Amino acid sequence: MALFTIQLTRRIRVVLVFLLSLIIAGNCFAQEPANWYNTDSLLQRLATNKKYKALLKDAAIIYAKANIDSSAISLQAFEVAYLEKKLIDNKQVKMKGLRYYKNRRILAVVDYTRPGNKKRMATIDLVRRKLLHDDLVTQGAGTGNKKNDKYTLPVFFSNALGSESSSLGMVLTTAGTHPDNPCHLCRYLLLRRHDDVVVLDGLEKGINDRLKERDVVIHTTGSLNYGTDSLRRLLKIKDTLYRMLPDSCKCFVSKEDGSVKCVSAYATDCGIADNAGFMGQSNGCLVLPEEDHIEMMDIVKNGSLIFIYSNVINGNTNYFKDSPIIRKMVKLAGVGNKPKPKKEKR
Repeated sequence: MALFTIQLTRRIRVVLVFLLSLIIAGNCFAQEPANWYNTDSLLQRLATNKKYKALLKDAAIIYAKANIDSSAISLQAFEVAYLEKKLIDNKQVKMKGLRYYKNRRILAVVDYTRPGNKKRMATIDLVRRKLLHDDLVTQGAGTGNKKNDKYTLPVFFSNALGSESSSLGMVLTTAGTHPDNPCHLCRYLLLRRHDDVVVLDGLEKGINDRLKERDVVIHTTGSLNYGTDSLRRLLKIKDTLYRMLPDSCKCFVSKEDGSVKCVSAYATDCGIADNAGFMGQSNGCLVLPEEDHIEMMDIVKNGSLIFIYSNVINGNTNYFKDSPIIRKMVKLAGVGNKPKPKKEKR
């Protein structure tokens, strides 16, 4: 009976959250800034260079062959990521940290021009032209008057300490580490031993080079100490008669009167369902769904490139103006980098 009540309550909550998301989405364009960098214009000008035209053709073929969902990862995001990777592979841009770059056939793309209920993180094998994994991923929440909303597109990005925002641009994965939460370790150890925190190293100075200093990593809820004790404190449970329900969404039930208290970790299946299919927000980390994180982390750890994309122009954020890789690319192609801003997002 208690479990039925939990499920019914959760369904009501999901409906209310979904209705709230529709209201917020209706105000989405009013909240977002008017200007977006015209990525199409840049790509068209790059295509006037014979070499870049060939690379863009290759990117489009891989994108199509891999059957990448355009509603989750835009062609523009993938094309920019592919061009930047080729620049790095050909040693045409100097960057610190590339000695750890080993996994050259893999490219991961995060597209923040897509909402949080889309699988906007994709990992592609460029040699086999195959989509290896795609999944939901969080966005940085931001702070103060620069806060994002999980139901709308993120418009605030930062490299600053304490910003709690996502950073854009090309980053490199380094070592994976094992979970420090015994509950998570026990839960997944029966499946297989695995790393569930992947350390990131930002490659672009002034854009994302403070990731390690900010402790921005790839992880999931449960990996960074979201165990039973912390849940009990969150729910203010002191009564020792409460026991965790094994088949529920982080719920505790009292043996004495059957009363139930629940909380959902935001990246669990239950937490995502409670938020109408949207992931929660992070302090800048790339957080993956708890029930589907092992394969993605195994693929990208230890020397893979991840490109984090948005073409928003907002305050100090204009990746295409500030990125040292983009500036080098434009210089080598012999084209300008001053397209007119767009009024609509891409």
